[in-house]
Amino acid sequence: MSERRIYMNSVGNCRDLGGMVTAEGHVIRNGKLYRSAKLSSAGAEDIRILQDICHLSLVIDLRSSGERQERPDVDIPGTEHMDLPVFDGIAPGVTHDQKSDHERYLADLPPMEDFYRWMIENEDMRNAIAGILHVITEHDEKEGSILWHCSEGKDRCGVVSALVLAMLGVSEEDIMSDYLITNETNFAKGEIAYERSLAQGMPEDTAQRVRDMILAKEEYMRAMFEAVKRNYGSFEEMFTTVMGFTAEDIRDFRARMLEEA
Repeated sequence: MSERRIYMNSVGNCRDLGGMVTAEGHVIRNGKLYRSAKLSSAGAEDIRILQDICHLSLVIDLRSSGERQERPDVDIPGTEHMDLPVFDGIAPGVTHDQKSDHERYLADLPPMEDFYRWMIENEDMRNAIAGILHVITEHDEKEGSILWHCSEGKDRCGVVSALVLAMLGVSEEDIMSDYLITNETNFAKGEIAYERSLAQGMPEDTAQRVRDMILAKEEYMRAMFEAVKRNYGSFEEMFTTVMGFTAEDIRDFRARMLEEA
């Protein structure tokens, strides 16, 4: 599925959800839903791609206020920009503020699985994500496409993307496959962080944990899947019981975003 990647000079981990197939055999329409890492370094050619190839009309920034202040998104003419953080503040390994020494602040790591569970079980985070999903599902695709991003396009962006795909009826296996495409970008970053950690005198197991925080790992997303099932029974139950969607809302979103194979 990595052929869905959109390659740019200074915007990483960008891909179109279009082309993914649902469990019932429908296909997500191309050029409607995009995910990526931060847009703060986008140059003129990147902006041209986002405008002329992706046809963006809305960007959702999932990062904290501190991240946005330090690395603000570039302006993309003709595109609306919305700041919709999953949470505000610093979470080691998830937010990426310039004031932090990346390897050292990752040295005392909470399990990443916990963070993925929190995005489902913590009421404030879950409500924030519900609001983001409503913006995505209610966006008028006739005006152009929509893109959401965090810093690396891995954790916050990964969970939002997983939930969008689940709402469209994509299987957990294929949601996981899309999530792991991030490692095509992040594998080298993880190895660099690992080597730097060792050079700073960190123990081997700590250096490995630093590397793992940068990678997309199955156990992280699996923790989110399990939290949904444990708390709500299914994705659809979660969408309709605590996220404010009706069955009709979900049918409408699928009707607009899916086509026959």
